[in-house]
Amino acid sequence: MNSSEVKKFLKENAKRVTPLIEEILVSGVDDRNKNAIKYPVSTGGKRVRPGLVVASCRMFDGKEEDVLYAAASLEILHNYSLIIDDMIDHSSLRRKKPTCWAEFGKSMAECVGIDYAASIFQGAIKSRRPIEVAEILTKTMKTL
Repeated sequence: MNSSEVKKFLKENAKRVTPLIEEILVSGVDDRNKNAIKYPVSTGGKRVRPGLVVASCRMFDGKEEDVLYAAASLEILHNYSLIIDDMIDHSSLRRKKPTCWAEFGKSMAECVGIDYAASIFQGAIKSRRPIEVAEILTKTMKTL
C-alpha cells in the first residue's frame, strides 16, 4: 500500500467509525452538554488507531463489523488521554484549535474527561468480545 492508499483507507474507515464514536460519547448525555462532549473528537485527527484495528482484523480474515466498537473505544481512549494531557501541560491548542479546557474551561474539560473514560467501556460493552476488549483497554489506560 502506498501513502495515498493508506490515507484513503484511513479516511474511509474514519467515516465508518466516527459516527460510532459520537454515538457512544453522547449516549445518556444531556443535550446542553453534547457540544462540549463531541468537541475533542470533532477537531480532526486521522483516526489511525481505529484504522489499525480494522486493518488487523482484515489481516486475520475477521469480520470488520465485529471490531468497529472496539476501534471506536480505542479512539475515545486516545482522545481521553489528549484531554488529560492538555490540562496537565496547560496546552491551549491542539490541531490548531483550542483544546477542550481552553474552549470550555478546566471544570468542564474534567467532566468531558469523565464522560470519555466511561464511554471507553460503553463501547467495549458493545463489542463482540466485551470482556477481552475491556481488559485490553483497562491495561492500556493504566499504562498511560
